Amino acid sequence: MDSNSVSPGRTPKPPDLPAADADFWLDSDGRLLDPRLIDAAISLWPQMNAYTKRRLRDGGAALGAAWKVLQATSKVIRNGRRDAVKDIPNYLFSAFIHEVNGLATQDLAVGQSDEEEFHSQPVDDNLESQILGWLEAQRILRSLDDYERNLIVMKIDQGYSWKEIGQLLGVSHKSARVQYCQTLQAIRKRFRKL
Repeated sequence: MDSNSVSPGRTPKPPDLPAADADFWLDSDGRLLDPRLIDAAISLWPQMNAYTKRRLRDGGAALGAAWKVLQATSKVIRNGRRDAVKDIPNYLFSAFIHEVNGLATQDLAVGQSDEEEFHSQPVDDNLESQILGWLEAQRILRSLDDYERNLIVMKIDQGYSWKEIGQLLGVSHKSARVQYCQTLQAIRKRFRKL
């Protein structure tokens, strides 16, 4: 058994995560999570923590987001949809990125009323074309699978380097770049009118 494995009475590595006997590792019915799910969470924790710190400028939300994603993934596995979770680490990390990005979007929405936000926006003659471009970008992103969407968002929206993307996705920086280029080619084929 390697040092990252969970066994009764042992504290998982890294120490930032709760102990193996904590409620964190229990599903909504009070049963211990699938050991493969626990192992994946422990091995991905440094990447999850780093992603949250970079995306939200605060790592405090990482544990809550990880717990929510672990519970949802456990439910998917428990409901016999194991085929939907063929690659548990990839599935878990993609769901985690989605959760943290949702938190980032909520943070942007807090703090200004709609009226204050409306009046704080500069007047722009090209607002209609910008809105249409944004809607088209949303349509394109919805057409991608989670892995492709994560690549595009991390590179274009969040400005990660190839090295950072590779580390977060568990691949080499060269592989991340190749997969990104392949994703762009697939987008071009699907949306030729652009």
